[in-house]
Amino acid sequence: MLHEFTKLTCDELLFLKPSLKSLYKEIPKKMYYLGNLPFTLSKPIVAIVGRRKASILECSISKYLSKLFGSNGYTIVSGFMYGIDAHAHMGCLDCTYPSIAVLGYGANYLPSATVHNLYATYIKQLQTSCFLTQYEAGFSGRPWSFSKRNKLVALLASKVVVVAAGSASGALITVKNALNFKRTVYYVKNPNDMFGTGVSQLKDNPNVYPLDLSSIFTALKEI
Repeated sequence: MLHEFTKLTCDELLFLKPSLKSLYKEIPKKMYYLGNLPFTLSKPIVAIVGRRKASILECSISKYLSKLFGSNGYTIVSGFMYGIDAHAHMGCLDCTYPSIAVLGYGANYLPSATVHNLYATYIKQLQTSCFLTQYEAGFSGRPWSFSKRNKLVALLASKVVVVAAGSASGALITVKNALNFKRTVYYVKNPNDMFGTGVSQLKDNPNVYPLDLSSIFTALKEI
């Protein structure tokens, strides 16, 4: 089923989120959204990002974090692909917490069965969440469009948490932009670099902070 996305200008986004004023030149001039964008932007925003080919543990951590931040009054922003993105949104959907799904493709284009199934659930909770894209309906996405998607995720968030990432992960593009935008960036601290070489790289960056979840393995049993 096709859904009508509403056009959104840069100025309209600024009206809803005045804190972005200093980054006016970085905001896309034209966007489209579906859902309750004013509600999602009215709260502080944290991005939960990471790789698509994530392990069961990594996906569980993504879901746990979205519930944790959501319960503390945050809107979760992430992409809308499988892996870390999908589970960040699933955590919000479970508890009706607000989230923003930023697309690297156009409205009404669903790139995989996993995303299609999540979309069917997400569309039922648009009173607390929304889709946001820079691209017109039917655009299937390109590598460059996902890079721009990552930049928009970093722009919207005041905090960015990287759960897991390979050395070429798009999450690292999000981190690069987030640091340029003076956002606070964290990576999930993990033993033996088990969450990817991209996360290992972040350990050496003094501007990226470890998020210690030493008790998370007990908490995950309750998800």
